[in-house]
Amino acid sequence: MTTDENQTSWLSPLVGDSASINTNLAQIRDYAYATFDKLDRDKNGFIENSELIVVRADPSLSEQERSFIDFLLSNRQQIADAYDENDSNHAEGISRQDIEAYFDLITSLL
Repeated sequence: MTTDENQTSWLSPLVGDSASINTNLAQIRDYAYATFDKLDRDKNGFIENSELIVVRADPSLSEQERSFIDFLLSNRQQIADAYDENDSNHAEGISRQDIEAYFDLITSLL
């Protein structure tokens, strides 16, 4: 599967009526929060690109996990820009607050 196909499969639940979209978005958000700590391997509160790449190479990943990582890699800058931590040391990483703000933005656009 290509990155575009993985990204499409990750976002495919966001099609349909507004109730089902909101339910699916909530499930994706919950999955993102639950997976954050697993992806933050150095436990610094940020998921860096290098961590995503290392985890992406794990052959034991499920398709859902691989698709989510591809989504994060493809949208890393947009997600990281969603919330300003005022921490230049982690300019290349995604924080939990970034993910929360990003999902708030997506929800507001629906």
